[in-house]
Amino acid sequence: MGRPTCGFRTMKMAFLSDVHGNWLALQAVLQRIATSGCDRIYCLGDVFGYMPDGEQCLEALRRCQAELLLGNHEAMLLGILPVVAERGEVYRLPGRKSLSAATRRILGRCLPWRELDLPGGRRMLLVHGSPWDPLRGYVYPDGDWSRWRELAYAYIIMGHTHHAFIKKRRGPCLVNVGSCGLPRDIGGQASFAVYDSETDCAELVRVPLDLAAIRAKYADVHPSVLACFARQRGNAERKGKSGRG
Repeated sequence: MGRPTCGFRTMKMAFLSDVHGNWLALQAVLQRIATSGCDRIYCLGDVFGYMPDGEQCLEALRRCQAELLLGNHEAMLLGILPVVAERGEVYRLPGRKSLSAATRRILGRCLPWRELDLPGGRRMLLVHGSPWDPLRGYVYPDGDWSRWRELAYAYIIMGHTHHAFIKKRRGPCLVNVGSCGLPRDIGGQASFAVYDSETDCAELVRVPLDLAAIRAKYADVHPSVLACFARQRGNAERKGKSGRG
């Protein structure tokens, strides 16, 4: 993997992912981030898809100067990845021609991964999917961790699965931030992550969603999408807090 990198100073950073056009959820998460003392926001991709307010969500992220990664839904939107025919009715991506020229330019500049330099010569990888498949790789807390040990990162921050967790084994601390707009672990709670360089700690944050308002606003989305919001329980491993040293 090459090195689009960013220099680092002491700060708190918020990481969110998988907004999926859910304007109500994004508002709730951004309001929570605004009270958390974070200096910078990173969105790990999939602003679009499933729900219709992708451009509104993108504009809100731009207004708060969030730095954007490309998700697989943006890659499908731009024609980089194909849309599987039987999933089109579920994804409900807008037509490319319906996007504003500004949106196409913004998305066209995004990559699905980025590296940040941490104090002490360490590095953090931000990726939508996985280090081996940045757009489509799925990483769950019950996966095989053996090949992660050799990766030269202190932290790897991911999205894409819509399941939030933190894992600290030998090698990098793995953080899946879950989903802002379509959580698949605890349907009524959006999630994001915060990294504090002063404590060298990553923490998951849950934000309760107004499900009645979401169901009313997005009543026309695919039934399988609305069903995600009814999920009541998440694996305990997907909650909590973990730090390095």
